[in-house]
Amino acid sequence: MNSNNENAPCPDDADTTGSDDPQWLEACRREEAIRELLGRSAGDRLRTSDVEDVALDLGISRATLYRLVAIYRETPTVEALQPKPRGRSKGALALDKSRHKLIRQTIREVYLKPQRPTLTHLVEQIHLRFVQHGWPLPDRRRAMLDFR
Repeated sequence: MNSNNENAPCPDDADTTGSDDPQWLEACRREEAIRELLGRSAGDRLRTSDVEDVALDLGISRATLYRLVAIYRETPTVEALQPKPRGRSKGALALDKSRHKLIRQTIREVYLKPQRPTLTHLVEQIHLRFVQHGWPLPDRRRAMLDFR
């Protein structure tokens, strides 16, 4: 969340002084559309045709709109509807440090030799060591990320 927008009002059609942060403006657009959608609904049930129309207007899937509605019902704020960045944050590890260390150690011990074995053999050795530690096996691609 952008702290300088948390208390900023959403701009209406006549207001040009609102925030110019694209994520904040998108959250405002989502909040307005969801508020109107919930206003049209009878109780907790949303009409499928209304959901399809609003999802199309927002440029999102129906499933995403249903997720946003659930979030908004739990926390009815604009901040809750701000778009989230996709994927893992930069620098975040898919495996913990001890598993990365084991992969790197296996690469050094098994692969970085004058006569290199196949990559398949390397992955098999990584899997073997993970089994010995009682860990779930990493995907072949995940194991090879430490190889680069």
